[in-house]
Amino acid sequence: FPEFPSHVSVENDASLAKTACSVGHVCKRRIEKYSKCSQLTHDCVQMFNVVVSNELTSVLNKNNSLRTSVNKSTETIIECVVRGQKSVQNLTGSKSSSHVDWKRQLESLKKKLVDDLALSIQQLHTKHVSEQALSEEWSNLVRDKECLTKTRAAARSRTYI
Repeated sequence: FPEFPSHVSVENDASLAKTACSVGHVCKRRIEKYSKCSQLTHDCVQMFNVVVSNELTSVLNKNNSLRTSVNKSTETIIECVVRGQKSVQNLTGSKSSSHVDWKRQLESLKKKLVDDLALSIQQLHTKHVSEQALSEEWSNLVRDKECLTKTRAAARSRTYI
């Protein structure tokens, strides 16, 4: 703000008052803008956490249903392969021990594909849905920051003009 001169001049005082009011209104608008940005940022973080939680829950549910389906299908395939292997051995008359152990290989593949993936999904779900790690991390980051909306900075700035 400019300094007020010691002598009284109506035009000069009016000009200085007008400048002071203009600066005050600019400050008020900036405070309102920053307050709104602060509120929107907090709302976005909360909504992001909700979306991540919902998506992870959905993925976990789909994975559980697919695991059941894959387990049943794998068991059926293993039974068919073992029966087919026995049939081929009976038809060829060979009792060779050099045959491939399909049952063990299919079980191993199923474990890699299904169980390892399920474990990873479960860990993500536990971390981000049950323990709310993202919300906690955000809270830790903004703990010592003042939220302009919570301090009612915009409402207070209107009274100072």
